[in-house]
Amino acid sequence: VLNGMGVVGWLGPALGACSTSQAADTEGCPVFEPGNELARLLRVDFEAPRVLWPWSGWLALRVSLPRGSQADAADGVAEGELRFLVTSPPPAREEGPAAEEQRSWVRVRLRVAVAPRPPRSRRLLWDQRHSLRYPPAYIPRDDLRVAGDVLDWHGDHPFTNFHGLFDRLRARGYFLHVLGEPLACFDAREFGALLVVDPEEEWYAAEVTKLEADVRAQGLGLLVAADWYHEPTLRSMRFYDDNTRSWWEAATGGANIPALNDLLAPLGAAFQGPPPLFGQVVLPRVDPYELRSAAELGALPAGAWVHSALLRAEGGSGEQLTKGVLGLFRHGLGHVALHPDSNCLDSSHSSGNCWGLLDALLEFVTTGQSHLLTEETRSNASWGSMEKLPARRSDYDFASISQTLSEPMTCSGSLGEAVQETKAVGAKRDSNGEPAALPALVLLTHASFASAQGLGRDLGWACSRRRTRQKASLRRARVRTGPSQASFGPRLRSG
Repeated sequence: VLNGMGVVGWLGPALGACSTSQAADTEGCPVFEPGNELARLLRVDFEAPRVLWPWSGWLALRVSLPRGSQADAADGVAEGELRFLVTSPPPAREEGPAAEEQRSWVRVRLRVAVAPRPPRSRRLLWDQRHSLRYPPAYIPRDDLRVAGDVLDWHGDHPFTNFHGLFDRLRARGYFLHVLGEPLACFDAREFGALLVVDPEEEWYAAEVTKLEADVRAQGLGLLVAADWYHEPTLRSMRFYDDNTRSWWEAATGGANIPALNDLLAPLGAAFQGPPPLFGQVVLPRVDPYELRSAAELGALPAGAWVHSALLRAEGGSGEQLTKGVLGLFRHGLGHVALHPDSNCLDSSHSSGNCWGLLDALLEFVTTGQSHLLTEETRSNASWGSMEKLPARRSDYDFASISQTLSEPMTCSGSLGEAVQETKAVGAKRDSNGEPAALPALVLLTHASFASAQGLGRDLGWACSRRRTRQKASLRRARVRTGPSQASFGPRLRSG
């Protein structure tokens, strides 16, 4: 929202606060005005700063279709308008008590494609909550052979560098929901599978417990794509930043394998953290694809299907080593697929994709069927070992960048029941055994944005934790951030 009336402005009336619901009746606050009958079924919620400064601000939307027989069968395009007021103080040239505030009404057309409610097996959930943003953290790149990008700053979102994956899912008839809340905040009976791709965040204990129960008892499929984690490599990536005049330390690897192993432990599975691995993978009836800076499978339960490949280690002798690169197994009613690399799903610096592999894995986790389930890859006994798994960096204060380690768990209730939980796996505690208290965090969850390029970058910055000790570095980091990779179109997809 660009405000040309003044350096300071307000979204809505100058006095009074706006509600976040479309039911707000305060004059000037954001409101959605339906333009057809289908639009009357929509629920539109808003999130915005109270003050627009300097010269600008933002308005975030969450568009949803509440359950109901009429909504479940709805099909077509819902149309309407967003309407809100922007106010600013009187111009400097106007003085005296008669001077009036400046007012400008804004109208934005909104069109939402609405589809009939798909079957559970076609509804997928994308875990966005456990992707750490830059800034403020230094998260290293996922592909270490890409020398031009030091930081993992492209968003790791289906609408940015995973847009190719999103398009593939839509072309195959899947509907993707983006979960910006903890895993305890959704109803597993509504979704066929959960996708955990390139996670860097820690996990609450309630998330670990619930996911295991969702897979075992509710039949939720789980697809995990990890990335490299090697502590000596992490330490070697330290660099001096001229803008902040400080040494930057990598917070974790391409993925946070120690935290991810906490999530997978109840399933009897784990990843290992060798030097990053490279090489070609050939699987039955799947086009060959490349692993670039991959981890490796560490452990799988008895009865798993394990596929291996000859790979080389970064900085090694060049000798090819046989490593586990794909694990498939059943856990109760659910099915789990583990892959040690996400680069073939990522459009950033892409040198090839693995859409054929993605199709096969989604078929397995949603239906239990796949041509990858061959007798020669079946392991009757447990595979690998849960011993000597990679550990977290002991010399890095991960709580300074982690919401999980610094905030109690809460749910909005949009995809599940509200939950309160304070215990995190691996959380740092104070002298009384309680989680370390930090200032509040602003959350924008499940938002779909129809706006100019660059808004995604600004929103990511605005949502960052506003600690006093980070304010200066956040402002500098915002200036350093490169051009937005987001491509937010004018049309929002629903379903």
